Amino acid sequence: MLWFRFRWVYCQLDYLGDCLPSRIRQALDELPETLYETYERTLREIKSTNWEFARRLFLCVAAASRPLRVDELVEFLAFDFTAKPIPKFCEDWRPEDPLEAVLSRCATLLALVNVDDSPVIQFSHFSVVAVLS
Repeated sequence: MLWFRFRWVYCQLDYLGDCLPSRIRQALDELPETLYETYERTLREIKSTNWEFARRLFLCVAAASRPLRVDELVEFLAFDFTAKPIPKFCEDWRPEDPLEAVLSRCATLLALVNVDDSPVIQFSHFSVVAVLS
């Protein structure tokens, strides 16, 4: 399972890239041992204020019948699902930078890729689906 190791290394480097220089040694000592533990750490580190939005993005990517473009996926962040009886679309909830809004909520779990010359969002690796299910 060499691809798991490459994915694990990629995630660790991404994590370490966000560390302040004074924190790197401690972060190295705390690295998860497996890819699944790494994904679990990533999920735990999603801010509680962003968790519902991240969950919504994961569900949309998982359930879509085709890959979604950033501008399509980000629309799901502009719905108030607490509105009753029908969710309400709130245009002023649309983020100014859709790509940053999507990828910053989900760290290394989602990725921007080109499919048929069109940028779409998908799970960054097929192993992510196993952790989220």
